[in-house]
Amino acid sequence: MPSLQNLPTNTTLKFDEVLLNKGDGYDSNTGIFTAPANGVYSFNWSFISSHGGTVYISAVVDNVARVHT
Repeated sequence: MPSLQNLPTNTTLKFDEVLLNKGDGYDSNTGIFTAPANGVYSFNWSFISSHGGTVYISAVVDNVARVHT
């Protein structure tokens, strides 16, 4: 993925390389995951900022930010 800087608010990140997509719930064209079946799903992510930089991240479910920094 190329370097991302100064993205507009509410930008959906689209990943070019997806290592696991069992059930095909992740749509790489939209960057949106739709659960293919009822259940519990776990998501993990890591982001790095430059020294003194700021990163704001949200996990959005049904268009509502459920987890954010």
